[in-house]
Amino acid sequence: MSIVKTIDHISIVVKELELAVRHFTQLLGGEVLFTRDIEKLGVRMAFIRLGDRLISIEQPTRPGPFADVLAKRGEGVHHIGLSVHSLGEARERLVKLGIKGVNETADDEREELLIMPRDGLGILWQLIEWKGPCGDSFENRLAYSRRSLYR
Repeated sequence: MSIVKTIDHISIVVKELELAVRHFTQLLGGEVLFTRDIEKLGVRMAFIRLGDRLISIEQPTRPGPFADVLAKRGEGVHHIGLSVHSLGEARERLVKLGIKGVNETADDEREELLIMPRDGLGILWQLIEWKGPCGDSFENRLAYSRRSLYR
């Protein structure tokens, strides 16, 4: 049985946020929902609805993990966020496979952990278990991202 409910979002790291946002809106018809500076991560983010999915465009604002990925790999996919049924079950599956999830965080509305590219076929995977009202509603998850993501 799959631990994954759905693809939650795709995160793309870029050099110039405004240029990338224009590209996604003009080329693919994406709808800009909002932008945010997240000082804790050293990144400026634009959240774009593309069809029924969320794309986050991320421009590093200082040295750190996002800037490191941009310098090493160039622009492109930073990570893929997956909504999972149970983070506990996901964690157990990883342990059985000898894979250690990292950067585990939790609050009242979500829990998450990362699978590093060396264990994820070259992709950084973000596993997210949404809780309460956020678990049932895309709009509630957007509201969460707008008000409290990484505060």
